[in-house]
Amino acid sequence: MPKNKSKSNKETTGFPIAPISVVSVVSSVLYFAILALITYISLKSSVERSMYLPLSIVAGALTGFACGFAVSKLIKEKGMFYGGLSGFIHSLICSAVIFILNKGTAGNGIFILVAAMTVMASLGGIAAMNIKKKIRY
Repeated sequence: MPKNKSKSNKETTGFPIAPISVVSVVSSVLYFAILALITYISLKSSVERSMYLPLSIVAGALTGFACGFAVSKLIKEKGMFYGGLSGFIHSLICSAVIFILNKGTAGNGIFILVAAMTVMASLGGIAAMNIKKKIRY
């Protein structure tokens, strides 16, 4: 009699679209919350308008890193690929919202934002895969 071989979870689930989608949407909401906070602080402290783009790119890079880190921790494999993919989806969501809010126009900074989010999400995925748990004896 052949033994009943059960398939592992990775073989039966296929492509992990649910964690990537959920983390990308949550990261996008976090990005716009951080932008709202930056806008509030800049209005109260009279920050120059030329600082908005660099601050939004930094916020995008941070949320991209968090997005890649979170999705790679959930999936537990292929950190660079899944992190970069979730970061790219995250950047597409943010870009779409930015285009809608700007009535179809956006400057060249949007390309820098997409690149920063995607690269930092890939780095977040790599970081998530390389963190080792301490084993206590």
